[in-house]
Amino acid sequence: MTISQYNIYDAKTQFSQLVERAANGETILIARNGRPLAALTPIIHEPKAGRTPEFGFMRDKWPPFTDEEWAESDRYVTELFDKIANEEI
Repeated sequence: MTISQYNIYDAKTQFSQLVERAANGETILIARNGRPLAALTPIIHEPKAGRTPEFGFMRDKWPPFTDEEWAESDRYVTELFDKIANEEI
């Protein structure tokens, strides 16, 4: 973890950049006359429990399907939906 120190005036003039750096994991100390008074630190966000992943989130990860296999599965799913849509209830 990187720690940087800035005097108040410099921190005010570069505030947006310092916040971005803190969000990326760096700790920024704000000082007056070389004495640290405050710190900008990253906030660690935990993933929400039970969050449903977006459709296709595993497409490029596992299993390693080829484009042809994806196209074939898309055709199969489309046929299933068409078949169900055309059935009388």
